[in-house]
Amino acid sequence: MAGPRAGWPRKAGPMCWQVGEPGAGHANGRAGRRTGAGPGRQEGRPTINRKPSAGRPLRLGSAADAPAAGRPQRTGSTAGPAPVPPGLGRPPSTTRHRLQEIAIEMFSARGYDEVTIEELAAAAGISRRTFFRYFGSKADALMADFDEDVQRLRSILAASDPDLPVLDAIRQAVVAVNSYRAEDLAQLRLRMQLQHGHPALIANAIMHYERWQSVVAEFAADRLGQPAGELLPQVIARSVFGAAYAGFASWLSDDAGDLSPRLDAALRTLAEASRIGGGTRDSAASRPAQ
Repeated sequence: MAGPRAGWPRKAGPMCWQVGEPGAGHANGRAGRRTGAGPGRQEGRPTINRKPSAGRPLRLGSAADAPAAGRPQRTGSTAGPAPVPPGLGRPPSTTRHRLQEIAIEMFSARGYDEVTIEELAAAAGISRRTFFRYFGSKADALMADFDEDVQRLRSILAASDPDLPVLDAIRQAVVAVNSYRAEDLAQLRLRMQLQHGHPALIANAIMHYERWQSVVAEFAADRLGQPAGELLPQVIARSVFGAAYAGFASWLSDDAGDLSPRLDAALRTLAEASRIGGGTRDSAASRPAQ
């Protein structure tokens, strides 16, 4: 044939079908077959031996890669996507309590001022940004369980016997919230020693303790029939906090021992000294605590 058949596209660097002996662009006896160096053929280029179906030209170039009608096109390997390596995100085991344990360990070993938030986060296997999803500041890392304790205190006070004197109900609730397992007392001792030994940690703890005292003031105000902002509920709340703090300090002064008896004794002392008791709506001049 003198040239390509009409309708048969040609690609730069042509391909040909080889049947029999190669020739110089001649027909070899069958319609639709081409041999030899056809138009545009380059010397030294490999040939591809294919045979088109009768009446159907073979598509060359990019058209050969198009999917047949009605047949889905394959994309990628059948082995599925490659696994994505894990990033810095939060490990499943990360908790506020775990971060507090890491902070206590690092602050005790190196000092509060020498440990950065980045180092705390790295030790926990999280990013700095993720750290702030748990705590608002480095100092807050020592108050991991505080919010939960405040809610427990509120719940226990709300469920207390309405016939109990105010300070007795508060004492029982405070002791219940601060009942630690023996294995947790060592960690608590380290945390409180850190807080007592650094001005920034003391200031941070005092801000948290305000919420604790607000819960006690609301309970006392409800029992006394007064607004929580009145003087008497506020005095009760802050006196209770002072007595509880004295109980903690007494416990910290020893190397061992249980915390609960110290707290109980400190709050009993407050009730006996103040002689403030009362039932559901008693006034300040109520019977002494038993």
